Amino acid sequence: MSRRIAALAGGLVLAAALTTTWATAGHATTGTCLGTQNPVSGPVSCGGLYLPGMDPSPAGQPNAGTLTLTTPPSNFWNAPLSFDLYSPSDSRQDFTLYERCTSVGGTRTETNPCGSGTPVLNAASNQPEFVAEITPFGHHLGGGLNTPGNLCISWVAQRIGPNHRFRFSMVERTCDTFGAVFTAGIDDGTNPAPSNTGVTGVVVSPNPFQTFAAIPGNGGDVIANDALSHNFHDLLYVVDDQGLGYPAGRAILYPENDNRNQIAAFIGCNGAVITTGLSFNCP
Repeated sequence: MSRRIAALAGGLVLAAALTTTWATAGHATTGTCLGTQNPVSGPVSCGGLYLPGMDPSPAGQPNAGTLTLTTPPSNFWNAPLSFDLYSPSDSRQDFTLYERCTSVGGTRTETNPCGSGTPVLNAASNQPEFVAEITPFGHHLGGGLNTPGNLCISWVAQRIGPNHRFRFSMVERTCDTFGAVFTAGIDDGTNPAPSNTGVTGVVVSPNPFQTFAAIPGNGGDVIANDALSHNFHDLLYVVDDQGLGYPAGRAILYPENDNRNQIAAFIGCNGAVITTGLSFNCP
């Protein structure tokens, strides 16, 4: 059965639980997020993404044999992303996620990071949409929030498929396009850092090329792109390890086929405490 059909059937039931999971305390993909390795079931503020089905020795969480979404050694506009072996000390596997809101204001909480605004839920599974910023060592590449130098996960069509066919390669592109406005997460004071869950960072009016959503399914999620999936109403284009590459492969967006190179799980840091400036390593 298509993961999209299964998600549609269970989306309303899962919505409340997984919205809470967004704010549930987890840990980080590397020391830059101040935690230990512990996957969570929904996007959170800082962490990474791995493919449990591509691990020859599955351990239930990332290990030395796990393929993990990774940026290149140098970050620049159009730099390609790849899947490489997990390392708890590799900051290139750290990203910061922002939940999409119609607007933001008023009192923001763990379960409602938009405050007076409302979260934007994707049409395929009724789960929150998000944007992923490249934040190696937990720092904004542009030096601060909403600065032109910041880079987010996006995509571009390239002739990288068999017989030079076009494929949608995942790349780094400027975040502040289409009027996108990012708001950092906040510390809600419920626990001392870094175990504090906090309130997730949010984004208003994001670029649809850079907007993603987790579609729940058996054993993990598929991560679909807004623009390619036509606002999640059409065939889902999801994060994919091209050609089942191992121990490294190009990160692309490809039509959903339920293969093990598309089944993803999040490596989560705690909530927005990592975006408040309370720690040196997180923005």
